[in-house]
Amino acid sequence: MTDGTQYRQLKNSPEMHIRDSASMFYLEFNQRQGFFKNNVDARKAIALAINKPSLTQNILADGSQAPKGLVPTRLAKKGSTDFADDAYVKSGTTYNLRQARRLWKKSAATIWSIQHHAEFTGR
Repeated sequence: MTDGTQYRQLKNSPEMHIRDSASMFYLEFNQRQGFFKNNVDARKAIALAINKPSLTQNILADGSQAPKGLVPTRLAKKGSTDFADDAYVKSGTTYNLRQARRLWKKSAATIWSIQHHAEFTGR
């Protein structure tokens, strides 16, 4: 599938064949320098602010599924247990805008105090 428009038009067609693919896309922040370096709260805030089911259904709208973590669904099974289910960590995929805002403010305040501490102490 090339895009969400084509998927929406063809998803109920008998000629449409959906094949799962074991792929995962994710945001990676520059952790070598800048705002996100050593700022776990900022990275958590971004993760919590993204509504993954809404992103996959309404933005991508191409048949993608919201992730359960870094392991794609139906990549591997042990017996009847999907590894994605076994490795699922709810806090890693949860959408919580209230907590995201709280962590973002905390992360910004932490960066501000570190920068000003360096200015005052010369470090």
